[in-house]
Amino acid sequence: INEAELAVRFGDWPKALDLYTQATLIDNNYADAFMKRAVLNERLQNYSQALSDYNTAIQLNPHSVYAYDRRSRIKILASDYKGAIKDLQTAILIEPTNESLKESLVSEYILVGEYENALHEIDTLIKHKYHIGDDYIKKSIIHLLKGDIQLSKMMIDTSLLINNQSPVAYDIKGLIYLQENNFNEALSSFNRSIELDSNFALAYYNRSIVHRLNNMQVPALTDLNKSIELSKNKSAIFFARAIVKKEMNDLNGSLEDYNQAIKIKSNYSDAIYNRSYLYKFLGNYTEAISDIDKNISLNPKRAEGYNLKGNINMLYGNHTEAIKDYEKAIQLNPSYAEAIYNRGLALIMSYQLMEGCNGLKEAIRLNFSPAQSMLEAFCEVH
Repeated sequence: INEAELAVRFGDWPKALDLYTQATLIDNNYADAFMKRAVLNERLQNYSQALSDYNTAIQLNPHSVYAYDRRSRIKILASDYKGAIKDLQTAILIEPTNESLKESLVSEYILVGEYENALHEIDTLIKHKYHIGDDYIKKSIIHLLKGDIQLSKMMIDTSLLINNQSPVAYDIKGLIYLQENNFNEALSSFNRSIELDSNFALAYYNRSIVHRLNNMQVPALTDLNKSIELSKNKSAIFFARAIVKKEMNDLNGSLEDYNQAIKIKSNYSDAIYNRSYLYKFLGNYTEAISDIDKNISLNPKRAEGYNLKGNINMLYGNHTEAIKDYEKAIQLNPSYAEAIYNRGLALIMSYQLMEGCNGLKEAIRLNFSPAQSMLEAFCEVH
């Protein structure tokens, strides 16, 4: 073990792993050897091996708070949030005064939507802490997620009374104003957040939303550029910048940003959907179909995916396939007026006039205005 730790200190990871493995082979009940190999595997992003070693370490030493805490982080990376919560709860049972573990548990409760449990843990923390401004920020976030704007605002105002120099509090206040469509106050709050912390990537991202809602694409783009420069988690920011570039008619730049977002997060379904739409717009139907098929595989119950696939098949001249796609979209969402309209047009193009015209009438009934002119063009004379 000592030799392995020396190898870690000198950055010789393969040697360190080998030495930790030798230690486990010499004594397969040596919990610390499994633990340290798990930590190194985690550092090397060998997450499945790390999880296996943490499992063994906990089996050998079920009272290790550190092991449960570290394993919970691996489970978060694997999107096993319930498992992470269970590990944190176990760690807190072993060490009930550990505030760091409780704060991690609050974050996980928020992530899985267990808001009441999160609020309960925060209230427990507030009772035993002196610096409680951050806890009111978390309560504000929870109430915002629950849709209780007034209570969210009350919590963030309380936080700012405790600490009026918190960039995070002003950022959350900006989000509350956004929910109220009060763009001027939202912009003022995000500006204040950035004044307090000029490296706060999320505040730049959120301010870009206000600029975009105000149809100010250039400052939105500037803020997103800064957010990308500062942020570690860039996929959502590339996605947002792709949308802004599309609005600015920079189609190649938009495509590059969708590519970047998907490169970082390969199953980013919204980015894949938007890229499919962009490929369709650019006339690259092969890539458009490839992307929409992947989007559908990731979100088989998303009606919009089938509708877009139907549109691409129409451009290919595959009317029969397009009709099937539209019908699937309508099956998923019977009031999906655009898909009903598109199916009507596809049927008309397939010489099924009566059924197609009935589809256009149904789209009109659902207030899809383009259907009226198509009905007059194709159906009124029949």
